[in-house]
Amino acid sequence: MDSRQQLSAAGGAAALLTGLIAILCRWRRRRCCDAGVGGWDEAPTWGENGKMTNVGAFASFVDASNPCWRHYAVSSALAVLGIDPGSDAPIDPVGLERHPSAGSGEVDVILTYEIEGDDSVAGTRYRFTFVDEAFTGGTPGVLRLIDGLRQIRCQPGRGQTDWGTDLCL
Repeated sequence: MDSRQQLSAAGGAAALLTGLIAILCRWRRRRCCDAGVGGWDEAPTWGENGKMTNVGAFASFVDASNPCWRHYAVSSALAVLGIDPGSDAPIDPVGLERHPSAGSGEVDVILTYEIEGDDSVAGTRYRFTFVDEAFTGGTPGVLRLIDGLRQIRCQPGRGQTDWGTDLCL
């Protein structure tokens, strides 16, 4: 077999393997993912108490689009904010914390953004709580958003100077 025949055979084998993987993914859809899915197209909405009110809409987006980042807490938190976890975030958080909760399958991700040039808001902090679906009868390793909270810190004289849910004046 000459090198051209070897390349052709290798290309055919690669195409066959890719096809088999695609069929397997469709058959076992819950285990496969779409690496091309970016951040969520909607924006989170926040109630007066700072709680995210459209958690269910985000969960529906994840179920329908099957993104690969649903396995990673920090990437999922960025996706809630509409940031494509696979790209450079347009605004990087100045603080990032990841707190797994022992035995509950939950993990909290806290993203803190300092705001410069705003006369009222000094910073925004988001806390997203995810649970591994294995703890709720779902697919192990897939994280589901169960809660979101937005807190604001105001400039001096414009409201709370510690983290809170009241809007700045």
